[in-house]
Amino acid sequence: MHLQLTSAPLTPRLSCLVNAMMASPQPSSSAIQSPDNPQTQLPSELSSLLKAFLETQTELLRRQDENHKEIAGLLRTQVKYLSTLQQQVLSDEKPLNPRKWNDESGWAAVFKSAITQTREVAEVWKTGMDVNLVFIALFLTVVTAFLIPAIQNIGPQASDNTENDTAQPSLSAEIAALLFYSSLIISILTAILSVLMRQWIGKLISTPPSKRYKDRAMRHVEMRDLAEKSILFLLKILNMSLILSIVLFVAGLLYQLWALSASFRSQQSVILITATVGSLFTVLVTVVGGFTTAHAVYHKNSPFSNILSDFLRNIISRSSFWSKHLLDSPQKTSWTSDSKLCYYRLVQETTDPSILDSAAPLLQWNRMDETVAGPYLDAALRVLATDSSTQARLTMTIHLSSRYSNN
Repeated sequence: MHLQLTSAPLTPRLSCLVNAMMASPQPSSSAIQSPDNPQTQLPSELSSLLKAFLETQTELLRRQDENHKEIAGLLRTQVKYLSTLQQQVLSDEKPLNPRKWNDESGWAAVFKSAITQTREVAEVWKTGMDVNLVFIALFLTVVTAFLIPAIQNIGPQASDNTENDTAQPSLSAEIAALLFYSSLIISILTAILSVLMRQWIGKLISTPPSKRYKDRAMRHVEMRDLAEKSILFLLKILNMSLILSIVLFVAGLLYQLWALSASFRSQQSVILITATVGSLFTVLVTVVGGFTTAHAVYHKNSPFSNILSDFLRNIISRSSFWSKHLLDSPQKTSWTSDSKLCYYRLVQETTDPSILDSAAPLLQWNRMDETVAGPYLDAALRVLATDSSTQARLTMTIHLSSRYSNN
């Protein structure tokens, strides 16, 4: 293209000169030698035109060669980019290269995953112990407020004479002080154990002192296996000791109320009613606690499990007769809801749209499950919501269309 456009102005003139030379008669020798003859100027002008034409074409060819080199370089760059993009796209479909057993990248990945899971569980433990510590601090204040008068009732009075120094305090005052002191001591010991457990959990979630990820992972797993059972057991001990301290405090308070109401010759109706109402509420809470413990003993998956229910269930399970009548078994276990109803409900309650990509393929309609049509449609509407992915909505649409196309 460049050759034709650039040489266009030269070609007509060159053609005219060539035609004129061919059409003119052959000059004589004298005419050729004459400098004034105009035909002698034709070869020189033709030579200059040819020279200019060749120079122009040479420059055009040089530029064209440079353009070709530049285009070739761009093509090589594009091929390199496309090759890299192809490798990235196909990387998930190709197996990874095998590595040595002591490769740091593999051990680093599993170590980070393990310590992340441990920290999530430890955060739940620490939150529970923080709540216990705050409650213990408030509870100790209340117990101390009731303990001071109890100490005064059993201690010698400063205004008493020496003859009354040997006088013994009343039995009711001693029992009330015993209960209050026991509650106070157990609460303080529970707080000390909670602080120690926080320190142990901090050690558990810390990075083991080692330079290699393999050693870190092995040490962390060993520490976690040793700590899981003991920490879970100690957490149950903490809860039970805290409950025990509360029970002792309430027992001392009720005993003090009943002793106070019985110390008067005439029945004091207000104190008597207070002691009666407090006792009724205490019995009610005790019944609820006993029912939840029995429920946890009978049902293995009960949410009311505690250290007492686990102990009783372990004792009962050793006897085949009592375990057959008092404990549930896999054959006796009956779920309160069907698995499909449970699945539809969980899909409907899902808030993470990415989960719907995995849940949608299971939402296939079964003609025998007409009784769960309502929950199924609710789950289908959740998958068809605007926040779900196009793939999930398309999958659900295919399920629904196949259902109604069969009718």
